[in-house]
Amino acid sequence: CTAGNMTCFRAAGPHHVTAAQHQSRPSVPSDFPQEYVQWGPYVDGNIVKTANLQDMFLQGKVQKPFIIGTATHDAFPMIYEAWKNNMTETLFQQILLQLFLEKAQLVQKEYPPAPLGDQRPILSSLATDLLYVCPARRVIRSAPQAGLSDVWLYHFDQMTE
Repeated sequence: CTAGNMTCFRAAGPHHVTAAQHQSRPSVPSDFPQEYVQWGPYVDGNIVKTANLQDMFLQGKVQKPFIIGTATHDAFPMIYEAWKNNMTETLFQQILLQLFLEKAQLVQKEYPPAPLGDQRPILSSLATDLLYVCPARRVIRSAPQAGLSDVWLYHFDQMTE
C-alpha cells in the first residue's frame, strides 16, 4: 500500500500488516522494545527522532495539536517473536521476577497466569500496557501542564481474524 491509501490498508490481511511491520524499523531504536515500535512521531510530514515522547510534546519542542494512542495487542508481535513456542507458567513467573524484581508479585496480581496452557497472551497484555498504553496516557495527562489542550488519545481494540 502507498502512504495514505486507506482502501488498500483496510483490504490487507493481518499477515500483510505483520510482514510490513517486520520490514520496517523504528525511527529511534534505543533499546530492545523499540525494535518493535514500528512508527515514530510524525509532525508536518517528517518523522521526529526522539526517544521520549514526553520530551518532544511537553517540553516545548513541538507545540502542535497531537493524537497518540494504542491498540489492544501492540506487544503481541514482540512477545510471539521472542518466544515462538508455548510459554509455561514457570517461565512466565521467571520473566516477571527478572523484569520487576521485588514488585513481581504485585504485577502478577494484576496479570495472573492462565490456569492452563500458553502464558504468552498474558505476557503480551502486560507488555502492551507497560510499553504502549501507560506511556501514551502519561503524555496525554501531562499535556495541560505544558499548555496543550488540542490533544487526543485513541485506543483500537478490533480483533483481526
